[in-house]
Amino acid sequence: MTKDGWFYAEGESPVGPIKCETLVALLRYVSEPGKVKVWRSGFPDWQDAKDVPEIFDQISRPPPLSGRRLERPPGLVGAAELTEKKNETKSGQKNRRGRVALLLALAIVLCVGAIFSTVIYNNSVEGIAFLAGEFTGPAFFLFVLTWLVSRVWRQRPSTYTAAVVVVITALTVGLSNWQKLQDGIAAREAATALKSLKDVRDPGATEQALKRNPSNALLQLTTAVVKEAQETHRLAQKLSDEIEPPSLAKDIDYAKTTRAELEAYLRDLKAAEANATAAIPRYLALLTDERSRVEAFAQSLQVDKDVVRSALSGTDKRHDRTADLTSKMLIVRAELYRTLGNAVAILVEQFDNYKVDANGRFIFSSQQIADRYNAASSEVDVPAKRLNELEEEGKRLAQFQQEGWERFVSSK
Repeated sequence: MTKDGWFYAEGESPVGPIKCETLVALLRYVSEPGKVKVWRSGFPDWQDAKDVPEIFDQISRPPPLSGRRLERPPGLVGAAELTEKKNETKSGQKNRRGRVALLLALAIVLCVGAIFSTVIYNNSVEGIAFLAGEFTGPAFFLFVLTWLVSRVWRQRPSTYTAAVVVVITALTVGLSNWQKLQDGIAAREAATALKSLKDVRDPGATEQALKRNPSNALLQLTTAVVKEAQETHRLAQKLSDEIEPPSLAKDIDYAKTTRAELEAYLRDLKAAEANATAAIPRYLALLTDERSRVEAFAQSLQVDKDVVRSALSGTDKRHDRTADLTSKMLIVRAELYRTLGNAVAILVEQFDNYKVDANGRFIFSSQQIADRYNAASSEVDVPAKRLNELEEEGKRLAQFQQEGWERFVSSK
């Protein structure tokens, strides 16, 4: 037995003698080489390989490149192969569990995402794309972040890293859209309540629907919008009624009227013309006040900003059309009062110089004056006709707004 003859313990049996380089090569295949017992001539007793520098120092270094193949004893070969197989089995099991966890997480995310997409966006393509974008962006960022962390710390990512990333991202997207989900549920409840109404523009009807669902924020908002719209309509009607002095509503008997009465009638026409022109900014101010009240009430409900934006957008669209129509009507009314005033001014000027026949026609002292009056009277026909057209347009607008409310209800 030479000094270079090394032995190692396999169970209760010594194996050897072998060369030092052979022992080092064999120990590299063992999962815990430092615990293997070794001995050679000169040692008082068996020692752990980690306590023998000439052996253990070489284990941490790669073996030399050579064409020789080192033969391992069957016992050590079996132990090494068994360890490798166990590690492969554990790794495979972990990978399978990781894949199952990832698939389960993705299935849950898809189910929850379908609920959010249906309730919030009615399964629209834009809504689905928006939710998908909200999910994929943060998920990709977290995957990259976990990969970088594992590289920096030189640690293999956990088996469940992918599933955890998916769950965390889904929770983040869900929390960011939670208020929208609640608003979507409220919208569906509101739509169910509003569909039973004959006229959603009736504040009394919407208030009855609200009494049946007092906690529904969208019903509260809808009721407030309708109520404010009706109040603005009432104030606008009052403003319109105040344009004409009461005397203009009376018919004039030109055959019996006095000069003073004609002059008073002319003054009232000029006052009505001025009132109609001044009513335009006052009416626009009513719309501005209505919008401010709707916005303040919508914000007090603490609903999602998109809901507030939608309510204000609907109010703005209605205001744009009604403001345009009402402004045109007030301008035409002012023009009507002005042209009527021109005709009455001729009568005041020619008072005592004209007669009224049995058919109500004026007979002037000269054809020139008659032509002036006829021209002034014909000018009245233009704004009068235009005013009738605008009144018909107003009826169509009211019908359009009713249909708009119905579309709003049916789309929820």
